[in-house]
Formats: sequence, structure tokens, C-alpha cells
Amino acid sequence: MHSTRRSFTLGTLYGIGALAAVPGVVATLSACSSSADAIGPAAVRWDRDPCTNCGMVISDRRYAAQVQHGPGRTPSKFDDLGCAIGWLEQQPWGRDAALRMWVIEPADPSSVLWTEATRSRFVRRHGSPMGYDFAPATAGDEQGVTFAAMREAVLEDTRQRGQRPAGSGGQRS
Repeated sequence: MHSTRRSFTLGTLYGIGALAAVPGVVATLSACSSSADAIGPAAVRWDRDPCTNCGMVISDRRYAAQVQHGPGRTPSKFDDLGCAIGWLEQQPWGRDAALRMWVIEPADPSSVLWTEATRSRFVRRHGSPMGYDFAPATAGDEQGVTFAAMREAVLEDTRQRGQRPAGSGGQRS
């Protein structure tokens, strides 16, 4: 079979049409996959996004946290580590090994470099949004405690005050 100008032109047009459809297909596939499907922290709109637990606007990077959970890897954002810890206590999957939690690397709080909370160390820093007062420790901070120790301290503080953990409908004073 020999190629004619007409078949070449139609073949070329079909080929171009197929290539032109590729961005549409890519856009459609991209729309099916949300950022929540990815493993990693979601973007935070500082001074606009509300805390999943208390509803306050997330402003102070030193105390912010994120949790990614569930089959769709739904991201939840928090203004205070204590809000995240208390909220997790109320979730049936709150201690699931697949759960991921991040805090901002304290080396440069003006940048937003998220790090795994369970691998971080924490120190008491007065002034967190909800008064739990824990923040990630800087490298070399000898006073830092593990994630597990920080978590227990937040829950013990809540118990001593006679309050329910954050996320259970109770308010911190």
C-alpha cells in the first residue's frame, strides 16, 4: 500500500488529534487523584486554614501539626500539637501504625519544612495557641523528649485539669 497525500494528511491530523487529547487525558487522570492520596503533608494556608480540632486559624508554625489518616489519606491540620494528640485519642484509628503525623522543622520556622513527628524530639515552649506548650526541639537540644513522652505529658496535663482530651467536645481554658 502506498501513501498518498490525502492519507498522510488524515493520518497526521489523527495523530495530532491524539496528541491534543493527551493533555485532556492527563488532566482527567490528575483530577481523579487528589493531593490527599499522596503521602506527605498538605499545603497549609497560614492565617486561613482552621484547626481540625478547635477551629482556630492556624498561624504559628512553631506549634502546627498535620495528621494524614484513613483509606483516602485524608489530611487534618492543627494549630497546636495538643489539639492533634487529643483529637487522635478520640479516633478509632488514632494509634494505627499507618497514621502519619508531621510538625515543622524548627531550624528555620520561616520556611515550611515538615518532618515526621514520631521521629522528632519536643520541648516545652510557653505560648502555644491552645496552651499545651510543646514544640519540636532544635537539633542538639538536650532537654527534648520523645514523641511518646510528649504525647503522654499532653494527655496527663489534660487529665490533671479534669478535662476531656481535646477533640471530645471539651474546651481548654
